[in-house]
Amino acid sequence: MNSKQLICVGTIFGMGILAGLTLAPDTWAQSPSPNVHFISAGLNSAQRLKFGPNVLMSVFATGLLGPRGLKFGPDGALYVAEAGSGGSTASATLGCAQLVPPPVGPYSGGPSARISKVSAPLQVTTVIDGLPSGKSNLPSGDTQGVSDVAFIGNNLYALLGGGGCSHGNPDTPNGIILVDVDHQSWSYVANLSAFEMANPIANPGPSLDDWEPEGLGTAWWW
Repeated sequence: MNSKQLICVGTIFGMGILAGLTLAPDTWAQSPSPNVHFISAGLNSAQRLKFGPNVLMSVFATGLLGPRGLKFGPDGALYVAEAGSGGSTASATLGCAQLVPPPVGPYSGGPSARISKVSAPLQVTTVIDGLPSGKSNLPSGDTQGVSDVAFIGNNLYALLGGGGCSHGNPDTPNGIILVDVDHQSWSYVANLSAFEMANPIANPGPSLDDWEPEGLGTAWWW
Protein backbone atom coordinates (compact mmCIF):
# COMPACT_ATOMS: atom_id res chain seq x y z
CA MET A 1 0.00 0.00 0.00
CA ASN A 2 1.32 3.46 -0.88
CA SER A 3 1.69 6.29 1.61
CA LYS A 4 -1.32 8.58 2.02
CA GLN A 5 -0.99 12.34 1.69
CA LEU A 6 -3.45 14.76 3.28
CA ILE A 7 -3.77 18.52 3.20
CA CYS A 8 -4.85 19.96 6.56
CA VAL A 9 -5.85 23.52 7.30
CA GLY A 10 -5.34 25.41 10.53
CA THR A 11 -3.85 28.32 12.42
CA ILE A 12 -0.67 28.51 14.48
CA PHE A 13 -0.03 31.68 16.49
CA GLY A 14 -2.55 33.56 14.36
CA MET A 15 -0.92 32.57 11.05
CA GLY A 16 -3.10 30.51 8.72
CA ILE A 17 -1.24 27.64 7.13
CA LEU A 18 -1.83 24.57 5.03
CA ALA A 19 0.21 21.56 6.07
CA GLY A 20 0.86 18.48 4.03
CA LEU A 21 0.78 15.28 6.09
CA THR A 22 2.38 12.11 4.81
CA LEU A 23 1.06 8.97 6.52
CA ALA A 24 3.10 5.80 6.30
CA PRO A 25 1.17 2.78 5.00
CA ASP A 26 1.14 0.98 8.35
CA THR A 27 -0.22 4.07 10.12
CA TRP A 28 -3.09 4.42 7.65
CA ALA A 29 -3.91 0.74 7.83
CA GLN A 30 -4.43 0.88 11.57
CA SER A 31 -7.47 3.13 11.35
CA PRO A 32 -9.34 5.30 8.83
CA SER A 33 -8.85 8.14 11.35
CA PRO A 34 -5.18 8.02 12.44
CA ASN A 35 -3.92 9.98 15.43
CA VAL A 36 -3.65 13.24 13.52
CA HIS A 37 -5.35 16.36 14.85
CA PHE A 38 -4.89 19.75 13.20
CA ILE A 39 -7.27 21.72 15.35
CA SER A 40 -9.50 24.77 14.88
CA ALA A 41 -9.06 26.17 11.40
CA GLY A 42 -9.16 29.95 11.46
CA LEU A 43 -9.00 30.59 15.20
CA ASN A 44 -6.58 33.31 16.24
CA SER A 45 -4.75 31.29 18.87
CA ALA A 46 -2.22 28.51 19.12
CA GLN A 47 -3.85 25.11 18.81
CA ARG A 48 -2.64 21.64 19.61
CA LEU A 49 -1.16 19.34 17.01
CA LYS A 50 -0.98 15.59 17.57
CA PHE A 51 0.73 13.28 15.15
CA GLY A 52 1.24 9.55 15.19
CA PRO A 53 4.79 8.17 15.07
CA ASN A 54 4.78 7.70 11.30
CA VAL A 55 3.48 11.09 10.22
CA LEU A 56 5.66 13.73 8.58
CA MET A 57 4.44 17.33 8.27
CA SER A 58 5.62 19.97 5.82
CA VAL A 59 4.22 23.48 5.34
CA PHE A 60 2.36 23.88 2.06
CA ALA A 61 1.20 27.51 2.31
CA THR A 62 1.38 30.35 4.83
CA GLY A 63 -0.09 33.80 5.36
CA LEU A 64 -3.72 32.73 5.00
CA LEU A 65 -6.45 34.78 6.72
CA GLY A 66 -8.60 32.28 8.58
CA PRO A 67 -8.42 29.36 6.13
CA ARG A 68 -11.64 27.40 5.79
CA GLY A 69 -12.76 25.05 2.98
CA LEU A 70 -10.42 24.09 0.17
CA LYS A 71 -10.73 22.37 -3.18
CA PHE A 72 -8.44 21.41 -6.04
CA GLY A 73 -9.41 23.19 -9.25
CA PRO A 74 -9.41 21.83 -12.80
CA ASP A 75 -6.00 23.48 -13.26
CA GLY A 76 -4.53 21.33 -10.49
CA ALA A 77 -4.10 24.28 -8.09
CA LEU A 78 -5.53 24.31 -4.58
CA TYR A 79 -8.17 27.00 -3.91
CA VAL A 80 -8.68 28.13 -0.31
CA ALA A 81 -11.62 29.95 1.28
CA GLU A 82 -10.50 32.51 3.87
CA ALA A 83 -12.66 34.04 6.58
CA GLY A 84 -10.61 37.24 6.83
CA SER A 85 -10.25 39.35 9.96
CA GLY A 86 -13.57 41.17 10.19
CA GLY A 87 -13.45 44.95 10.09
CA SER A 88 -14.22 48.19 11.88
CA THR A 89 -17.91 48.54 10.95
CA ALA A 90 -19.94 47.74 14.08
CA SER A 91 -23.21 46.04 13.24
CA ALA A 92 -24.78 47.66 16.32
CA THR A 93 -24.49 51.10 14.66
CA LEU A 94 -26.14 50.16 11.36
CA GLY A 95 -29.79 49.99 12.39
CA CYS A 96 -30.04 46.32 11.42
CA ALA A 97 -33.44 44.67 11.71
CA GLN A 98 -31.84 42.04 13.95
CA LEU A 99 -28.43 41.56 15.53
CA VAL A 100 -26.55 38.50 16.65
CA PRO A 101 -27.10 38.51 20.43
CA PRO A 102 -24.35 38.37 23.06
CA PRO A 103 -22.09 36.67 23.85
CA VAL A 104 -21.37 35.81 20.21
CA GLY A 105 -22.54 39.17 18.87
CA PRO A 106 -22.70 41.89 18.01
CA TYR A 107 -20.29 41.47 15.11
CA SER A 108 -18.02 44.00 13.44
CA GLY A 109 -17.36 43.62 9.75
CA GLY A 110 -15.44 44.67 6.69
CA PRO A 111 -14.23 43.45 3.29
CA SER A 112 -11.27 41.35 4.47
CA ALA A 113 -12.32 37.85 3.35
CA ARG A 114 -10.86 36.37 0.19
CA ILE A 115 -10.09 33.30 -1.89
CA SER A 116 -6.49 32.28 -2.51
CA LYS A 117 -4.83 29.93 -4.97
CA VAL A 118 -1.90 27.70 -4.05
CA SER A 119 -0.23 26.67 -7.29
CA ALA A 120 2.83 25.03 -5.68
CA PRO A 121 4.31 24.78 -2.18
CA LEU A 122 4.56 28.31 -0.71
CA GLN A 123 3.30 29.88 -3.97
CA VAL A 124 0.09 31.69 -2.96
CA THR A 125 -1.80 34.26 -5.02
CA THR A 126 -5.12 36.04 -4.45
CA VAL A 127 -8.00 34.97 -6.70
CA ILE A 128 -10.50 37.49 -5.32
CA ASP A 129 -10.50 39.73 -2.26
CA GLY A 130 -12.76 42.36 -0.74
CA LEU A 131 -15.34 39.78 0.30
CA PRO A 132 -17.41 40.27 3.47
CA SER A 133 -15.94 39.21 6.79
CA GLY A 134 -17.48 39.44 10.26
CA LYS A 135 -15.68 39.19 13.59
CA SER A 136 -17.61 38.00 16.62
CA ASN A 137 -17.66 39.56 20.06
CA LEU A 138 -16.20 36.43 21.66
CA PRO A 139 -12.79 36.66 23.38
CA SER A 140 -11.41 34.33 20.70
CA GLY A 141 -12.46 36.80 17.98
CA ASP A 142 -13.94 34.09 15.76
CA THR A 143 -14.47 35.25 12.20
CA GLN A 144 -16.87 34.33 9.42
CA GLY A 145 -16.11 35.10 5.81
CA VAL A 146 -15.74 32.81 2.82
CA SER A 147 -16.75 29.45 4.25
CA ASP A 148 -16.08 27.13 1.35
CA VAL A 149 -15.30 26.90 -2.36
CA ALA A 150 -16.38 24.39 -5.00
CA PHE A 151 -15.99 23.83 -8.72
CA ILE A 152 -18.69 22.81 -11.16
CA GLY A 153 -16.80 22.17 -14.35
CA ASN A 154 -14.47 25.14 -14.76
CA ASN A 155 -16.69 27.48 -12.72
CA LEU A 156 -15.62 28.46 -9.21
CA TYR A 157 -18.36 29.01 -6.61
CA ALA A 158 -17.98 30.23 -3.04
CA LEU A 159 -20.16 30.25 0.07
CA LEU A 160 -20.22 33.55 1.97
CA GLY A 161 -20.87 33.32 5.72
CA GLY A 162 -19.70 36.71 7.01
CA GLY A 163 -22.05 38.94 5.06
CA GLY A 164 -25.18 40.84 5.92
CA CYS A 165 -26.04 43.71 8.21
CA SER A 166 -25.85 41.54 11.33
CA HIS A 167 -22.18 40.84 10.53
CA GLY A 168 -21.32 44.47 9.79
CA ASN A 169 -21.58 44.11 5.99
CA PRO A 170 -24.99 45.55 5.01
CA ASP A 171 -24.24 45.80 1.29
CA THR A 172 -22.86 42.29 0.83
CA PRO A 173 -25.24 39.64 2.17
CA ASN A 174 -24.51 36.00 2.85
CA GLY A 175 -24.94 33.86 -0.21
CA ILE A 176 -23.47 31.76 -2.97
CA ILE A 177 -21.33 33.59 -5.50
CA LEU A 178 -19.85 32.76 -8.89
CA VAL A 179 -16.24 33.88 -9.21
CA ASP A 180 -14.76 34.98 -12.52
CA VAL A 181 -11.16 33.94 -11.93
CA ASP A 182 -9.81 35.51 -15.13
CA HIS A 183 -11.26 38.96 -14.43
CA GLN A 184 -11.11 38.83 -10.60
CA SER A 185 -14.80 39.63 -10.25
CA TRP A 186 -17.83 37.89 -8.79
CA SER A 187 -21.61 37.91 -8.81
CA TYR A 188 -24.38 36.50 -6.63
CA VAL A 189 -26.08 33.23 -7.50
CA ALA A 190 -28.22 33.18 -4.34
CA ASN A 191 -28.86 35.69 -1.55
CA LEU A 192 -29.00 33.52 1.57
CA SER A 193 -29.38 36.48 3.96
CA ALA A 194 -32.64 37.45 2.24
CA PHE A 195 -33.88 33.87 2.40
CA GLU A 196 -33.07 33.55 6.10
CA MET A 197 -34.77 36.85 6.93
CA ALA A 198 -37.86 35.95 4.89
CA ASN A 199 -38.06 32.49 6.43
CA PRO A 200 -37.17 32.89 10.11
CA ILE A 201 -37.00 29.86 12.34
CA ALA A 202 -40.26 29.14 14.17
CA ASN A 203 -38.79 28.66 17.65
CA PRO A 204 -35.52 30.54 18.21
CA GLY A 205 -35.87 30.44 22.00
CA PRO A 206 -33.58 27.49 22.77
CA SER A 207 -30.70 29.06 20.84
CA LEU A 208 -31.16 32.78 21.49
CA ASP A 209 -27.64 33.09 22.91
CA ASP A 210 -26.13 31.75 19.68
CA TRP A 211 -28.58 32.75 16.98
CA GLU A 212 -27.74 34.10 13.53
CA PRO A 213 -30.64 36.03 11.95
CA GLU A 214 -28.96 35.92 8.52
CA GLY A 215 -27.37 32.49 8.93
CA LEU A 216 -23.68 31.69 8.81
CA GLY A 217 -23.33 29.87 5.52
CA THR A 218 -21.08 27.40 7.30
CA ALA A 219 -19.60 24.35 5.64
CA TRP A 220 -18.21 21.29 7.42
CA TRP A 221 -14.86 20.03 6.20
CA TRP A 222 -14.04 17.08 8.45
